[in-house]
Amino acid sequence: MTDIYKLLSSLIGGLSVSGFERRAHEDMKSVISPYFDECETLPGGGLVFTRKCRRAGAPTVMLDTHLDEIGLMVTDVTEEGMLRVAALGGVDVRTLPASDVMIHGREGGFPGVVAATPPHLTKAGERDRLPEIKDLLIDTGYDRETMLRLAPAGTPVSYMSRTRRLLDGRVVGRGLDDKACAAIVLRAMEYLDENAPDDRLEWNVAYSLASGEEIGETGAAPGARAVMPDAAIILDVGFGTAPDVGKGSGKLGGGAVVSITAAADRPLTDAFIAFAKKKEYKASAVVEAGSTGTDGDAVNTALCGVPSVVVSLPLLNMHTQSEIIDMKDIETTGDLIGDFIAGGGLGGWYREAKEAAL
Repeated sequence: MTDIYKLLSSLIGGLSVSGFERRAHEDMKSVISPYFDECETLPGGGLVFTRKCRRAGAPTVMLDTHLDEIGLMVTDVTEEGMLRVAALGGVDVRTLPASDVMIHGREGGFPGVVAATPPHLTKAGERDRLPEIKDLLIDTGYDRETMLRLAPAGTPVSYMSRTRRLLDGRVVGRGLDDKACAAIVLRAMEYLDENAPDDRLEWNVAYSLASGEEIGETGAAPGARAVMPDAAIILDVGFGTAPDVGKGSGKLGGGAVVSITAAADRPLTDAFIAFAKKKEYKASAVVEAGSTGTDGDAVNTALCGVPSVVVSLPLLNMHTQSEIIDMKDIETTGDLIGDFIAGGGLGGWYREAKEAAL
């Protein structure tokens, strides 16, 4: 089995801000390609992997994750050499002041710090008001001329964060949304390799490593069009249960969280939940009535409609530099998905769906 912690550390260490995720895609490609027959690079930057079983006319199931993460983009350089920035994706401005960041400049990455006004110098009314991102400045210590050369407008900026182990199998790091789910796909493919070689597998398996999820799921539909799948399993992170998070969350260490939603196929979702329960996998369900905020919303309506199920990994501190997951959830969810594909759960749903269509 792959060292998942080592994989996550490697993926987190590089640039993968939305619009600049191609290097991370290449890093993932080097790891997961041995489990597939071929890989296609889409014009938008996404990757599509395919693995054919030996059954003629077999249906195809597509797994979907993304590697892009939220971040910033330089918009201007002040006379003092400070950087002004705009958000790429759903950046939480509360986490920005005094944060360490990495500027991915023309000659390589270099550190910066988001400037913060000392509380001693703020007025009473200002202390209760969040700044706007356009008003924040990044200090690198360089002058304007140097910054215009190294980090002109359009330069991507990411949080600076190292992957760290916490107690009881938990891991904290930047961009675990959605790199942790790419690790789940790897675990699922390892499960299939060990338990369902191609001569026994009844499904072709595709993997869409989609681009641009954090800026509007822009790569989800192109991935589905490239694959033309008969079913899709969408993997993303979801809200982990915490003191300030109640309904609509999943407990870390509690396994996969399945979305009950109108933005996915209900029979396929029910089949996935029933299979997990029958095989005694750790799993739970949450209601996300009209939208999941994942690639699933786009894949479900791509082509003439792709029957999809949305499966989430519980995560704390979403869209911050200190996201937390439980490594056990990666293992159990990967095994569940591999077993669902190879163990008859997906096939049972497919046969019932075809009969219902007659």
